[in-house]
Amino acid sequence: MADGAFEYIPRKPEETVLYGVIAEELETFLARRQERDRPLPRFVEREFRDYLTCGILEHGFIRVHCDDCGHDRAVPYSCKKRGFCPSCGGRKMADTAAHLIDHVFPGGSRPKLNISP
Repeated sequence: MADGAFEYIPRKPEETVLYGVIAEELETFLARRQERDRPLPRFVEREFRDYLTCGILEHGFIRVHCDDCGHDRAVPYSCKKRGFCPSCGGRKMADTAAHLIDHVFPGGSRPKLNISP
C-alpha cells in the first residue's frame, strides 16, 4: 500500500440494529398508518425505502480501478439522504463543515488529516 493510502473497509448497513428494525417493521408501520387514514408523506416513505438500499451492492454500485496497483473494487451507491441514514447524514455534515471553513468563516483553514492504516 502506498504512503498516505488507506485500506477501504466497506460498511455493512444491513448488519446494524437500525437497519434491522426498519427492514422488519416498515411495511407494518406503513399499513397501520394507512388503516388509521394517516398515511406517511411520500417523501418520508421514500426516505425509509432509500435507506434500506444505501450501501448495499445488490442495489447498485460503481466499479473503480487503480491504474497503479491494478486493483478493482465495487463501491455501492449511497442514498444521499439525511433523515435515517447515519452514513449519509454524517457525510453531509462533514461536507457542510468543510464548506463553512473553506468559504464562509474568515481566515478559516482546514487542518490536514493524517490518516494512516
